[in-house]
Amino acid sequence: MVPKRSITTKPAPHKRGASFTIMKKLGCSISEENAELFSKMFGSLNAAGSYIMAAWLPLMHRTLHDLKGVFTHAELMLMIDRHNGVMLSPDYAGQSLALGVRDSIELDRTDQKWNVDKDEFLTKIEALPVFTRACLEVWAFAFWEDGSTAAEDYIRWLAADPELN
Repeated sequence: MVPKRSITTKPAPHKRGASFTIMKKLGCSISEENAELFSKMFGSLNAAGSYIMAAWLPLMHRTLHDLKGVFTHAELMLMIDRHNGVMLSPDYAGQSLALGVRDSIELDRTDQKWNVDKDEFLTKIEALPVFTRACLEVWAFAFWEDGSTAAEDYIRWLAADPELN
Protein backbone atom coordinates (compact mmCIF):
# COMPACT_ATOMS: atom_id res chain seq x y z
CA MET A 1 0.00 0.00 0.00
CA VAL A 2 1.41 3.37 -1.02
CA PRO A 3 1.24 6.03 1.72
CA LYS A 4 -1.01 9.01 0.97
CA ARG A 5 0.88 12.27 0.72
CA SER A 6 -0.32 15.81 0.52
CA ILE A 7 1.16 19.22 1.10
CA THR A 8 -0.17 21.52 3.76
CA THR A 9 1.13 24.87 4.84
CA LYS A 10 1.54 26.04 8.39
CA PRO A 11 2.91 29.33 9.64
CA ALA A 12 6.41 29.05 11.06
CA PRO A 13 6.08 29.35 14.86
CA HIS A 14 8.70 32.10 15.16
CA LYS A 15 7.19 34.45 12.54
CA ARG A 16 3.49 34.92 13.04
CA GLY A 17 2.03 34.43 9.60
CA ALA A 18 5.03 36.00 7.85
CA SER A 19 6.56 32.78 6.60
CA PHE A 20 5.19 29.36 5.71
CA THR A 21 6.74 25.95 6.13
CA ILE A 22 5.62 23.26 3.73
CA MET A 23 4.90 20.07 5.61
CA LYS A 24 4.09 16.73 4.02
CA LYS A 25 1.49 14.42 5.44
CA LEU A 26 1.79 10.70 5.11
CA GLY A 27 -0.24 7.75 6.18
CA CYS A 28 1.20 4.55 7.53
CA SER A 29 -0.10 1.46 9.24
CA ILE A 30 0.85 0.13 12.66
CA SER A 31 -0.63 -2.45 14.98
CA GLU A 32 -3.49 -1.54 17.29
CA GLU A 33 -1.25 -2.31 20.25
CA ASN A 34 1.48 0.09 19.06
CA ALA A 35 -1.11 2.75 18.20
CA GLU A 36 -2.46 2.58 21.75
CA LEU A 37 1.03 2.75 23.28
CA PHE A 38 2.08 5.69 21.11
CA SER A 39 -1.15 7.54 21.91
CA LYS A 40 -0.50 7.11 25.64
CA MET A 41 3.14 8.16 25.36
CA PHE A 42 2.60 11.22 23.17
CA GLY A 43 -1.01 12.21 23.83
CA SER A 44 -2.10 11.33 20.31
CA LEU A 45 -1.07 9.12 17.44
CA ASN A 46 -0.43 12.15 15.21
CA ALA A 47 1.85 13.72 17.82
CA ALA A 48 3.76 10.43 18.08
CA GLY A 49 4.17 10.13 14.33
CA SER A 50 5.26 13.75 13.97
CA TYR A 51 7.84 13.44 16.74
CA ILE A 52 9.25 10.12 15.54
CA MET A 53 9.50 11.18 11.90
CA ALA A 54 11.15 14.48 12.83
CA ALA A 55 13.55 12.86 15.31
CA TRP A 56 14.66 9.85 13.25
CA LEU A 57 17.15 11.52 10.88
CA PRO A 58 18.96 13.60 13.52
CA LEU A 59 19.20 10.54 15.78
CA MET A 60 20.49 8.38 12.94
CA HIS A 61 23.02 11.00 11.83
CA ARG A 62 24.29 11.43 15.40
CA THR A 63 24.57 7.66 15.85
CA LEU A 64 26.52 7.29 12.60
CA HIS A 65 28.72 10.25 13.53
CA ASP A 66 29.59 8.47 16.79
CA LEU A 67 30.63 5.41 14.72
CA LYS A 68 33.12 7.37 12.65
CA GLY A 69 36.40 5.48 12.60
CA VAL A 70 35.03 2.24 14.05
CA PHE A 71 34.87 0.35 10.74
CA THR A 72 37.47 0.19 8.00
CA HIS A 73 36.84 1.11 4.39
CA ALA A 74 36.71 -2.60 3.47
CA GLU A 75 34.26 -3.43 6.29
CA LEU A 76 31.92 -0.65 5.20
CA MET A 77 32.14 -1.82 1.58
CA LEU A 78 31.21 -5.32 2.72
CA MET A 79 28.17 -3.92 4.58
CA ILE A 80 27.01 -2.02 1.51
CA ASP A 81 27.68 -5.00 -0.75
CA ARG A 82 25.63 -7.25 1.52
CA HIS A 83 22.64 -4.85 1.40
CA ASN A 84 22.37 -4.94 -2.39
CA GLY A 85 18.81 -6.14 -3.08
CA VAL A 86 17.92 -6.45 0.61
CA MET A 87 14.64 -5.06 1.92
CA LEU A 88 14.38 -3.57 5.41
CA SER A 89 11.89 -5.02 7.85
CA PRO A 90 10.84 -3.13 10.98
CA ASP A 91 10.25 -6.49 12.66
CA TYR A 92 13.99 -7.21 12.40
CA ALA A 93 15.40 -3.71 12.79
CA GLY A 94 18.82 -3.90 14.39
CA GLN A 95 18.92 -7.69 14.08
CA SER A 96 19.42 -8.30 10.36
CA LEU A 97 22.82 -6.62 10.04
CA ALA A 98 24.79 -9.14 12.08
CA LEU A 99 22.91 -12.14 10.68
CA GLY A 100 23.09 -10.88 7.09
CA VAL A 101 26.77 -10.03 7.24
CA ARG A 102 27.55 -13.42 8.81
CA ASP A 103 25.62 -15.20 6.05
CA SER A 104 27.29 -13.05 3.40
CA ILE A 105 30.70 -14.02 4.73
CA GLU A 106 29.95 -17.71 5.21
CA LEU A 107 27.99 -18.27 1.99
CA ASP A 108 29.46 -15.74 -0.43
CA ARG A 109 32.94 -15.27 1.06
CA THR A 110 32.57 -11.50 1.08
CA ASP A 111 35.29 -11.31 3.74
CA GLN A 112 37.73 -12.57 1.11
CA LYS A 113 36.27 -10.31 -1.59
CA TRP A 114 36.81 -7.23 0.58
CA ASN A 115 39.89 -8.53 2.48
CA VAL A 116 38.19 -8.26 5.89
CA ASP A 117 39.14 -10.14 9.06
CA LYS A 118 35.81 -11.88 9.58
CA ASP A 119 36.16 -12.56 13.32
CA GLU A 120 37.20 -9.00 14.14
CA PHE A 121 34.46 -7.55 11.91
CA LEU A 122 31.68 -9.74 13.31
CA THR A 123 32.81 -8.97 16.86
CA LYS A 124 32.54 -5.22 16.14
CA ILE A 125 29.04 -5.56 14.71
CA GLU A 126 27.73 -7.86 17.41
CA ALA A 127 29.05 -5.53 20.14
CA LEU A 128 26.96 -2.60 18.86
CA PRO A 129 23.68 -1.67 20.53
CA VAL A 130 20.58 -2.69 18.57
CA PHE A 131 19.69 0.93 17.67
CA THR A 132 23.17 1.51 16.25
CA ARG A 133 22.89 -1.66 14.16
CA ALA A 134 19.48 -0.48 12.92
CA CYS A 135 21.03 2.83 11.84
CA LEU A 136 23.76 0.99 9.94
CA GLU A 137 21.13 -1.18 8.24
CA VAL A 138 19.27 1.92 7.06
CA TRP A 139 22.54 3.59 6.04
CA ALA A 140 23.63 0.60 3.91
CA PHE A 141 20.13 0.16 2.46
CA ALA A 142 19.92 3.88 1.60
CA PHE A 143 23.05 3.63 -0.55
CA TRP A 144 21.22 1.34 -2.97
CA GLU A 145 17.94 3.26 -2.81
CA ASP A 146 19.54 6.62 -3.57
CA GLY A 147 21.93 5.46 -6.26
CA SER A 148 23.38 8.92 -6.83
CA THR A 149 26.67 8.56 -4.95
CA ALA A 150 29.69 6.38 -5.66
CA ALA A 151 30.37 3.87 -2.87
CA GLU A 152 33.82 5.35 -2.21
CA ASP A 153 32.30 8.78 -1.58
CA TYR A 154 29.39 7.35 0.42
CA ILE A 155 31.62 5.64 2.98
CA ARG A 156 34.60 8.02 3.07
CA TRP A 157 33.41 10.11 6.05
CA LEU A 158 32.62 7.00 8.14
CA ALA A 159 35.74 4.89 7.47
CA ALA A 160 38.60 4.46 9.95
CA ASP A 161 41.22 4.44 7.20
CA PRO A 162 42.98 7.82 7.51
CA GLU A 163 44.04 7.93 3.84
CA LEU A 164 40.38 7.86 2.79
CA ASN A 165 39.12 10.61 5.12
